[in-house]
Amino acid sequence: MRKSLSIAVAAVALVSNLTFAEALPAPRNVAADDVSAVTPVRDGCGINRHYSVRLRHCVWNWRR
Repeated sequence: MRKSLSIAVAAVALVSNLTFAEALPAPRNVAADDVSAVTPVRDGCGINRHYSVRLRHCVWNWRR
């Protein structure tokens, strides 16, 4: 009797954990914390731009 009762309790716990686990969010990827989503750009001017020392501001890159 004890054996069948413990098996039944374990089966109910398994089923309840499986249905509850679908409601939980997926675990975070800790390794992805070190990776930044920001794209680094030269001199803080932005994509396809660079800092001109002569003009003292950001200018477009015209080289292709």
